[in-house]
Amino acid sequence: MKVLALLIALSSLVSAVIWTEQHTRTLDEHSLAFGKKLPKSTVIIGRLGLADTRTAVVISAEGHLISPYLGSIDGEPSPYLLYHPDGRREELTTILEKDKLNFAILKTESPGLAPVPLSERSDDTFFVTGCAPITKLGEQAHFQVCHLLAQPAEDSKVVSLDLQTVGLGDAVFNLDGSLTGIISKYTNGGPQATLLSRIIEKDAKLSEVLPELVKSSPTQLPKAPSLTKDELKELEQSALRLAREKEALQIFPSPLPSVLIFNVDKQRTHSIIGTIVDANGLILTKASELGPNLAVRYNGKTHPAVLLSTDEKSDLALVGIEASDMPVIQWHEDIPPSGSSLAAPKLLKETTSEMLSEESALLGNFIGIQKSGTPTIHQTSSVTSLGVVTEQLDNGLQISAIRSKSSASKSGLTVGDTIVNIDKTKTPTRSTLTSFLNSKAVGDEVQVNISRGGSTQTFAVTLESPDLMPPTTGISANSYIPVIPSVRRSPFPDCLVHTLSLNAWDCGSPLYDQNGKAIGLNIASLSAGKTLALTPREIRASLERLLTNSRQF
Repeated sequence: MKVLALLIALSSLVSAVIWTEQHTRTLDEHSLAFGKKLPKSTVIIGRLGLADTRTAVVISAEGHLISPYLGSIDGEPSPYLLYHPDGRREELTTILEKDKLNFAILKTESPGLAPVPLSERSDDTFFVTGCAPITKLGEQAHFQVCHLLAQPAEDSKVVSLDLQTVGLGDAVFNLDGSLTGIISKYTNGGPQATLLSRIIEKDAKLSEVLPELVKSSPTQLPKAPSLTKDELKELEQSALRLAREKEALQIFPSPLPSVLIFNVDKQRTHSIIGTIVDANGLILTKASELGPNLAVRYNGKTHPAVLLSTDEKSDLALVGIEASDMPVIQWHEDIPPSGSSLAAPKLLKETTSEMLSEESALLGNFIGIQKSGTPTIHQTSSVTSLGVVTEQLDNGLQISAIRSKSSASKSGLTVGDTIVNIDKTKTPTRSTLTSFLNSKAVGDEVQVNISRGGSTQTFAVTLESPDLMPPTTGISANSYIPVIPSVRRSPFPDCLVHTLSLNAWDCGSPLYDQNGKAIGLNIASLSAGKTLALTPREIRASLERLLTNSRQF
């Protein structure tokens, strides 16, 4: 009874928060303004030898940056790197690192960057720089909207945020675009942000680097309710987010031109959303998530379904059911400005024995267009690879794997060889090997001296671009992992990139702007807070191919 009473109390708190269309417009105005400002005040950083890439924020006219903390290879000292849009990498000066608070202060010599204002004040709604890895050349930094779980104590310097896809070290801004804190840790209740005022109190050196904090009050939106610690433990989402999602449902067309598709004889969660493209039962969805036996749940009924055709280029599938008078999606060619609010329907409800539709909205912001074939930051001449995987042994680096069809595999190197030196430079550790490769360019030929069976041999190897895939989730393994990514995440035609936190089974759904226009179809959950959607142009081209190759139905 106590648990039931607590849930009823929480429900009443949630329903007491009023989010209106005016609040949505206000938030979107600030999102658009912040979306224009962010690329001028952020850079993409990494660390030598690591695949992770994150967003750092410019905090001074002298080029100081506040960045997520990234651990170095095997604890060996290594520089942080700034990734330029043309593929160049600049070594940054490390001013200080705070591994317990998960941030670092770095310095760049690059000109033309615009520092953000710093504030000691915040509201209950924030902008947080996205934790998803930046993988493509020229890809811009992005942000997500985040809310307080509940009102903290008045003198608190730490705030608890709702379960959004944020990462350790991500920067937290108030709605006026002032940096106000850092995501410092995760608890059972989700991420916590430490405010800048508290961070400065803990380290006198920071006050010498950071500009003075602004004390003006930020823009106000509805407040999160006050909850006790016990009540807070029971709350998985903030009342603000739930109220905002409820308001967002109003933009979707009614009836919704979406269905739930699931694989018969599979787990109930092995499902995907479909988008209706013909009133007589034709449905588009993501092909690579489908099994051989399908059923469709629509309007309270389950229909046997047939897989009619698939399209390899777009990863779309055409599914058919016996139905008529179904609502058909109406596509719009509008491309929204960066930072615009977007929404998609969420249909999965797991609390019953049947797959039932559930009225819910997934919310996020538009990032930009990802062009087909754009190279990754790890495919540039400034990033080189020997074409081997090494294992650290007491006596040096041993080759444990060799990339197939690489120069290393053709040179005569074999698994089990121990690297003695390269171009007469000793490389006893992964850190020293990485530093050596950092001084070379793709296409350079190097002489690799190895030890094999008690003797030494030398082989010529041409350096190549590394074949690296960033972590699936885009965040550290010791962090909260908020999404299950799609199996197929590339390649695709030109796509819209946005921050809706879709799981693999939420793909196939239509993507709407804040005016209720369908501007895309979600095709791949890449990582935390980063999803791809096909444009209407690509959808129509794919549908033509699908109809041409469709079997009889």
